[in-house]
Amino acid sequence: MSFATNLWISTAARSDWPYFARWHYRSHRVGPTRYGTVLWHRREPIGICLFTSPAMSLGPRNRFFALSGRWTTTGLKALNHQLVTLSRLVLHPSYRGCGLAAAFVRRSCRSCPFPWIETLTELGRTNPVFERA
Repeated sequence: MSFATNLWISTAARSDWPYFARWHYRSHRVGPTRYGTVLWHRREPIGICLFTSPAMSLGPRNRFFALSGRWTTTGLKALNHQLVTLSRLVLHPSYRGCGLAAAFVRRSCRSCPFPWIETLTELGRTNPVFERA
């Protein structure tokens, strides 16, 4: 029997982050959280995805959408209404290496109420989990 039959996802809150922060490589602070999911194995929380407000000045995104110059109030509102950044992904160390993270990211992104999701990561150089997702 696979442990996968005992996995489920719930909506996360910013207050769920401290439990997972000890396994994350960056600062334990998280920006304004817009949406999040927690991955559970039976009754144990084993993963978290947090989606936060996007940065205004992100060169690759601005080039892709042909954005240049100063942001208008309307433009900022549109950005915040349509886009979030997947800024934290953490999986309990005991559950890493089996492909679970990519599946968790896919499910979290599908349930996210925003049409555009971006992510930036240093970890992507060594572990392309977002590409697999």
